[in-house]
Amino acid sequence: MTTPAQIAELRAANDIDDEAKTGKISHDEARAMLSRFINSHFKNAGEHARASIPVDFTRDDDVRMTAYIVQMRKRDATIDALTAERDHWKANHDNQVRVKQSILDRPDLQDRAKKVQDIIAERDRYRVALELLATRLEIDARASIAEASRIRSAVKTNTDAEERCVLRANLWRDCAMHIRNAVNEPTPPAEGGRV
Repeated sequence: MTTPAQIAELRAANDIDDEAKTGKISHDEARAMLSRFINSHFKNAGEHARASIPVDFTRDDDVRMTAYIVQMRKRDATIDALTAERDHWKANHDNQVRVKQSILDRPDLQDRAKKVQDIIAERDRYRVALELLATRLEIDARASIAEASRIRSAVKTNTDAEERCVLRANLWRDCAMHIRNAVNEPTPPAEGGRV
């Protein structure tokens, strides 16, 4: 049995498919279709809604009105996306203006801004180095586990060497996890400290 959600999904897919076949529909044409639907519903004089079997995508009001609705939804989505992009751009621009004005008001900040950029670049270099270290530790942990398996298969019993391999692997995995956590989660400032 088809659920209401599946029916709605199929209807939406059909509407999009039909909209591609109808071509662009103007507001005036949509208004004329609405008038014909009203005339049909209330049995008014004048032209009534157009419909045919098989569907005529260039003429039938039901298909063309649905296509008009799909076109308006697409237009609304485009307008929303452009509005969000504009707002983002404007916020970024306003922020840049504030930063430049602050630097003009306080020339000492320009030197600080350069120092902050250098510190950020250094932090990023350390992050890359720590990420490489974490990756290397994980590789060594896998190698240590493989060594423990080799020892177990050769000796057929647990040995100190095997246990050391497993402990070393667990230690390296823990170190790698802690390094990744430290790299990916910035440390909050100390109480009362500045960011």
